[in-house]
Amino acid sequence: MAERTIKYVNQWIKNKIGRDILPLELILFVTTRCNFRCKHCFIDSFDLDHGNDLSLDVIENLASDLPSLMVLMITGGEPFLRDDLPEIVRVFSKKSRPKVVSIATNGFLSDRTFGTVQKILEQEEFCSQLIVTLSFEGAAESHGRNRNNPKAYEKALLTAKGLNEIRTFHSNLAIGANITLVPENKSEVLAVASELAGSGLFSFLTQNIYRKRKPCCANNKCSLDIYRRLSEFVINFSQTFKMSGNNIIGAWHSYKERYQADLIERTCRDDKYQGLSCEAGRGIGVVYPDGSVAPCELHPPKWGNIKDRSFPDIWNDPQNRKFFDELRADKCFCTHECFISASLNLQLFPMSSCLLWNLFYRGIKK
Repeated sequence: MAERTIKYVNQWIKNKIGRDILPLELILFVTTRCNFRCKHCFIDSFDLDHGNDLSLDVIENLASDLPSLMVLMITGGEPFLRDDLPEIVRVFSKKSRPKVVSIATNGFLSDRTFGTVQKILEQEEFCSQLIVTLSFEGAAESHGRNRNNPKAYEKALLTAKGLNEIRTFHSNLAIGANITLVPENKSEVLAVASELAGSGLFSFLTQNIYRKRKPCCANNKCSLDIYRRLSEFVINFSQTFKMSGNNIIGAWHSYKERYQADLIERTCRDDKYQGLSCEAGRGIGVVYPDGSVAPCELHPPKWGNIKDRSFPDIWNDPQNRKFFDELRADKCFCTHECFISASLNLQLFPMSSCLLWNLFYRGIKK
């Protein structure tokens, strides 16, 4: 525990002084394959040649290149379609030893999910918190319509139920439900959140607001009143969840989520930069299924490819470092929760602002 914390702090200091920069958080798209075609998803913008998905050998090299990785976020496509997903987690457990491994899923492939999660948790090398987050966009009918499968909602709940049975034997497993607010579901999203919270199946809830796939542009078509109410409900439900199984980190996570929701609401309302310098391209990054590297999901993956060059070489390339400096100087902004979260986690001034806002300003707003 102490060894890992020292490792994270050392890398954080290196990032701050600009020497041997590496991300502490990584979004890894493990496949373009997906059993759904959700209306709000950007999967069709990917290269859909599934033969281009990264091999396990290349992923192992990536893990070796990131010895100080704190959070690994696995996504896709549908990650559980990869037969070797347990091996992918294993190589990161051996080489990077992240504090948290999260997997985003549509929850439809119940049996495959159970088997994969069981294998991950039984690995001798695995010493992280495993978070499996199922995504929802509405009540059963509208959720199924959005995913072009009328059984999508029912199957996701079935998967959550089975994961709960596994959790009784593995305390380091957490099960989340992520609810995305889109313009079409504003009339039912609060009821969906209440139903999921009352099901007893989830360790925590999170909320997303539908966003455009370009930077410096906020979506203002969703109801911000609904977003505010959804955020408050979700955060209140989830405030007892201990991120990383740690009380202090859990409390910080709750504070951060409240501040983050308020920041996203302001960004959507004003459609402009709100003062948070982004860590994309320094403390957090993205690797796509074909090996291409990007600072975030909203900028083109033109930094390089880990099939051709090592990740540290790509990340510290002078042209890419210049891009990062320009990104911050230009006050790039968005409402992408993962990158806002990393930016709050990895910078002292935003962390202080977040704590002060929770202690004082939020009390005044009440």
